[in-house]
Amino acid sequence: MYREMLYYKYKILISATSSLTQRLISELPDTLLGVQFGYEKTRQRLKRVVYWKGMKNIVRQSIWHCEVCQRSKYKNTHPTGLLQPMPILEQA
Repeated sequence: MYREMLYYKYKILISATSSLTQRLISELPDTLLGVQFGYEKTRQRLKRVVYWKGMKNIVRQSIWHCEVCQRSKYKNTHPTGLLQPMPILEQA
């Protein structure tokens, strides 16, 4: 089985149009207890094992369109707090 696979720099080489690419991207977070890594960590983890032409763009697009990934993102800003009323002006 392993002799029939193509390798590129000690990584499994697959076609960019293969359905295996989307399956690898979508199942990677599922194998790690549902942790969503984001683009860079997902790409780094895939890059250790497999390679396909255009991998960077395909992973980026997949993460961008993934509902679970988008919901699990966190905001880097402080909470805005409660709304404060504007002071009443004494003159126009």
